[in-house]
This record gives sequence, C-alpha cells and structure tokens, in this order.
Amino acid sequence: MRIQIATIAFLAAAAPAAADVVQDLRDGVITECRGCDLREANFKKADLSGVDLTGADLTGARFHRAVLNGTIFADVTATRANFNVAQLRRAVFTNADLTQALFYEAQLSGADMTGATLVNAKMQHSRMTSAVLADATVEETDMNAARINNADLSGVQMFNVSIKEASLGRTDFSGAAMSYLSIVQSDAARANFADATIEYTDFWGSDLRETDFTGAKITESRFSRANMRGALLDGAEITRTFRADGTFQE
Repeated sequence: MRIQIATIAFLAAAAPAAADVVQDLRDGVITECRGCDLREANFKKADLSGVDLTGADLTGARFHRAVLNGTIFADVTATRANFNVAQLRRAVFTNADLTQALFYEAQLSGADMTGATLVNAKMQHSRMTSAVLADATVEETDMNAARINNADLSGVQMFNVSIKEASLGRTDFSGAAMSYLSIVQSDAARANFADATIEYTDFWGSDLRETDFTGAKITESRFSRANMRGALLDGAEITRTFRADGTFQE
C-alpha cells in the first residue's frame, strides 16, 4: 500500500501544469508563478505581460501569439516551448534553457537573453532590435532573416548558426567565439567584431562597411563579394581566408 501511495504521489508531482494555475495566470488572477511546473501548458494568445515565471519549468509550453512584454523568464527551462509570433518586448530570459524553442517571427526587441542557452532553436524572421544575448550559447540555430540591429552579443558563443539575409547593423559581437556561421548577404554595417574569434564563417556578399574587426582572430573564413569599405582591421590576425576581392590570404 505504501508503495502504491508513493507511486501515486510521484506521478502527481510529475504531472503537467494544473489547469487551475494556468487559467489563473491567463485570467490575471495571479501574476507570479516562480518555480512552477508549467510543462505543456497552453498560453496561446494569452496576455502574461509582466508576469514573473522565474525558474519555472516550461518544457513544451505553448505561447503562440501570446503577449509577453516584460514577462520574466529568468532561469526557466523552456525546452521545446513555442513562442512563435509572440510579443516579447523587454522580456527577461537570463540564463534560460531555450533548447529547441521556437521564436519564428517573435518580437524580441529589448529582450534580455544574457547567458541563455539556445540550441537547435528556430528564430527566423524574429525581431531582436536592442536585444541582449551577452555571454549566451547559440548552437545549431536558425536566425535567417532576423532583425538583430543595435543588439549586444558580446562574448556570445556561436556554433553552426545560420544568419542569412539578416540585419545586424551596429550590433556588438566583441569578444565573441564564432565557428561555422553563415552570415551570407546580411547587413552588418558598423557592427563590432573587435577581439572576436571567427572560424569557418562565411560573410559572402554581406554589407560590412565600417565594421570593426580590430584585434579579431579570423581563420578559414570567406569575405568574398562583401562590402568592407571603411572596415577596421587593425591588429586583426587573418589566416587561410578569402578576402572581399576574392584573393586568398594564407
């Protein structure tokens, strides 16, 4: 009997979010649910602006077209969560686990993703103007056609990320570690790559006017047909890389 009771208690503890808690959040009855179990919860089209969900388990939760401006997602586990077309202006995702999360066409302007983990995430056409991803880990992620202007990606760790036809103007990548990136035909004018480590990265046809590569270490990369007028390369170490004019630098 004790084993049966313990089993029932364990299953109850592992069950998805209670419907009443989800409904209370949707209705605005509660505005804080720190550390809550909200796995697989349905917040589609809900308005949770300003709600504090710090440390919550949001695995598989659905926020499609939700209004989440200023919502606090610090330290959450949001694996496979769906934020497609959500409004996330100034939302806080510091140190959040966003593995396999969906942010297609999400509005993330001013969002704080400092230290967040974005692995196998989908962020095509997202708007991230003035967003902060400092010291974040971004791997195997699709950011094609995203707007990431005036953003802070200093110290970011990026591996195998596609950022084709994106807007990266004036964004700060200083001190970043970037490997196997595709920044093809993107607008990165006046971006800052100072002291970044750039490996196996393709800037083909991108706008890199007045971009700062001071002190950067660049190897096995390609800048063919990129516009690098006024780019700063003082102290940059460039090896085994195709320059903008098509010549190869050993």
